[in-house]
Parts: sequence; structure tokens; C-alpha cells
Amino acid sequence: MNNTVYNSMIIPWPEVVPDIEATMNSGQCFRWKKIDNGFLLLFGEGSYYLESLEDGLNITIGPGKGSVELLKDFFQWERDYKTLFLKLNKFSELTKPISFGSGLRMLSQPFFETLIGFILSANNNIPRIKGSMNKIANLYGDYYGEWIGEKIYSFPTPEKFSKANPQELREKCGTGFRDIRIVTAAKAVLEKKISELELRSLPLKEARDKLMTLPGVGPKVADCVLLFGLNREEVFPVDTWMEKILIAEVLDESYNRKAITKWGEERYEKLAGIAQQLIFYYAKDSWGKETK
Repeated sequence: MNNTVYNSMIIPWPEVVPDIEATMNSGQCFRWKKIDNGFLLLFGEGSYYLESLEDGLNITIGPGKGSVELLKDFFQWERDYKTLFLKLNKFSELTKPISFGSGLRMLSQPFFETLIGFILSANNNIPRIKGSMNKIANLYGDYYGEWIGEKIYSFPTPEKFSKANPQELREKCGTGFRDIRIVTAAKAVLEKKISELELRSLPLKEARDKLMTLPGVGPKVADCVLLFGLNREEVFPVDTWMEKILIAEVLDESYNRKAITKWGEERYEKLAGIAQQLIFYYAKDSWGKETK
């Protein structure tokens, strides 16, 4: 049993207060759990308990190799969202999404963990993705101890995960047909066929095409990895929710997903990814429900 006492501290809120619950539920990350009045958050080799208070975010760093600096980087804590929203507010179609989702934060996540999470997202739902990601960590990651009723593991490195048995992934982690795909992705990262550094610096189309050489990575998965795992905010991922709301409210039925992606990237430019996340969150959780 782990008897270590973990101290808490409060990080004061920035000018535009983040909504931690909305951000956790926004589909960007998968290794988290609601516990009591807060959230257990796991990423990389760290574990954190987060509780929103009136004067700031109360954080407790649990077992592993987490730090305040890593957590603040994860949430892009110092980012000037007031200026970002002023820039985006000039687009009339973003007025309601910004009003509804002003607490959303773009997360800066570990690349490899994000890659595996979004390959798992194909024809899947968030509870199942979360379950598979946690089981993968439990099976192949490093064990750091038990904390707040949960066993804490790191997410496996590409080296460890490249040795995973696809059948074991299917049977014990619920990955289904995605088993071989994620092992292949781990091997590609390990062998530098897929390089985080290169993907950060390549022109967008080349970076997208590079990711799409991996089995199970189509345009939407590639764009999610670029946005949520590499901070390429010039991308505009389009899923069913995005397609529905934009065709109904802004565009017309002549636009397919590829055309919507192109439209979003050209319209919002370097803020396309932030605009996408605001529209997606609004479409999923508020659109059509305002008067109900």
C-alpha cells in the first residue's frame, strides 16, 4: 500500500478562467476519471488530481514523474485566450460557440499517447477509447503505486509498446480490429519512420500525408493527431458533428468533409484548430438544445 502523502497547491486562475470539466469532456484526451469533486488526470509519466476552486485550480501531483510545469504546459496555462477570442469573434458563426465554450482549453499532449488514442478512435466511442487506453497503460506501462483508489501507470513508450501482442491487446484491452494498427504505429515511431520532430516542421499537407501512411490513419485521425498531439493549430478536423452543424448553419450540402476541412483551414488560418474545437464542443453539447 502506498502511504506517501502528496501535497496540494493552488494555481491562480488566468484572466479567462478554464473550465476543466468541459476540457476533459471535449474529446481531446482519454486518460482521466471524475472522482468526487475533481478529476484524476494521467498523461505521460505523471498523475494529477485537479479540483476547481473559486480562487484557482487545486492540484495534487500523485505517483510518477509529474510536475507543476508539465501540468501548466499541458493546459497551456499562460496562453492569452482573451486575445484569441477577440480575433475569433469577428466570425459571426463563432459567436455562440465562444459564448458556450469560453472555458475550453487546447491541450498540449504527448505525441505518442495521442497517436495511439486517435487510432483507437476509429469507429469507436469515448468510454471505450478511455477503457482501452487505461488497460494499455496498465498492461505495458510502468507501475507507480496506488493512489486515491486507483492503480497508477505511465503510458508505455514506443519501445515497450512495439513488443505488444496484438491478440493480447484485443483480448485484454478491447482494441478490436485496431490491435495490429497501433502496434504498427509504435514500431513506426520507434524506427523513426514517423518522427514527432519532422511532423512538427513539415508543411501541413506533407505532415498529414506522412501520418496517413500508417494503417488506420485517415484524414480525420491524422488531423486530430496533428492538432492535439503536435499543436498544429492550422488544421480543421471534421467529423459527423462538424459536418452536420456547418452544413446546417453556415455552408450547404455541396460541401463534403474534404471541402469543409479546406474551408475551415482557409477561413480561420492559424486559429483553425481552436475554431474547430469551439464549434465541435458547441455542436455536441448545446446546438439545438438552447430552447428545449
